[in-house]
Amino acid sequence: MTKGKKRNLFILALLLIIFAALLYSYQYSVKRLEFLGYYNKVYAHRVNSIEKLNQALKHFKGVELDLVYNENTNSFDVNHPPAESINLSFESYLSAIKTDTLPFLWLDIKNLESKNSYKILSKLEYLVNNFNYPKDKLLVESLVPVALRPFNGSGFKTSYYLKPKLYLHDSLNLKTEIKNIRTVLKNQPYLAISASYENYDLMHKYFPKETKYMWAITSAYHFKQLKIREVLKDSTVAILLSSFKAKKGNR
Repeated sequence: MTKGKKRNLFILALLLIIFAALLYSYQYSVKRLEFLGYYNKVYAHRVNSIEKLNQALKHFKGVELDLVYNENTNSFDVNHPPAESINLSFESYLSAIKTDTLPFLWLDIKNLESKNSYKILSKLEYLVNNFNYPKDKLLVESLVPVALRPFNGSGFKTSYYLKPKLYLHDSLNLKTEIKNIRTVLKNQPYLAISASYENYDLMHKYFPKETKYMWAITSAYHFKQLKIREVLKDSTVAILLSSFKAKKGNR
């Protein structure tokens, strides 16, 4: 093999190594190409540990976390069942946030229901007062819209988590679902709506003026960039959650 061929092979191998390294590092990047120009609307999804929280707040203005309310102890566990609890209380989570940052917190309360909604509201009221946390920086989300009624006028933002995969429903079922959603929003006009970006076309068609909270939980390597950019360009979309792979604390 000539020296020229060896040099060319070396350069090719080096370029492949660099390309592979860039691909690997891109999975940890929060500056994805499809978010360009809208990074302020993109928040981190499922930030359920202090380690991940600390990393997320270096890049995002807000995070989404999962809470389970324990009525016996009147406390919130930061966890997404069926994952095993690490006994991280919401109090400890809030304590880890520096007072000069105060990010937006999207609260997915897994067991928020009508029967415990007032207790949950009372506990959240206590926590925000104790930590001097602005209520308008907290979003309370639920699949059960009636459970969000006590939050009306409380100062917290609220969102009705729509049924998953509405875009797969046949025309008859979809018509029924849209009618039900419209009834909910008529009775509770202060509610926003939230769903996966896959439901965006339906949400835009039937609810063009409603505030929307959305998520695109995709890998770093996918082919939905144009759809995600369409979602981000919509002024009624307040936040888009993105998958965030931290170097530590993913759960």
